Amino acid sequence: MRAACGSDESTIRIVNFTTLVSCPAPTGLRATLTPGDGTVATLSWHEAGEAAAWQICLNDDMDNLIDVTDTAYEMTDLTPEQAITAKVRAVCGEDDTSAWSSTITFTPTDAFSITVNDGTTTNEYVPVYGWMADNGIKSQFVIPAA
Repeated sequence: MRAACGSDESTIRIVNFTTLVSCPAPTGLRATLTPGDGTVATLSWHEAGEAAAWQICLNDDMDNLIDVTDTAYEMTDLTPEQAITAKVRAVCGEDDTSAWSSTITFTPTDAFSITVNDGTTTNEYVPVYGWMADNGIKSQFVIPAA
């Protein structure tokens, strides 16, 4: 920076600064699958700025963006075992959108998951948690640790 002082030259002064992104991209995009139900998944992400709305793009279809006003979106009527790619961007004003988030790929499935505890035992038994096929009720089964 230099002042214009007629024919006299002023001392040059260097000033460093950083500008902020006016509309930062969302971070931490993830898909949460519903065990045993390949037709439902929930997308969620972290707000990086102060956006009040977001747009979701599925399978790079830019003609069918999904407008949402929350940092989570439940997807229904999905086709089990069909991979889906997703990305999200913030909407910070009428003509101001962020860059797209990282793209994720996930596959909803009708397969039932079983989660075993961290390897600890209680009374020589290991609790196993799973989903019942017909009614979706979470149940606990106890099996011998051996």
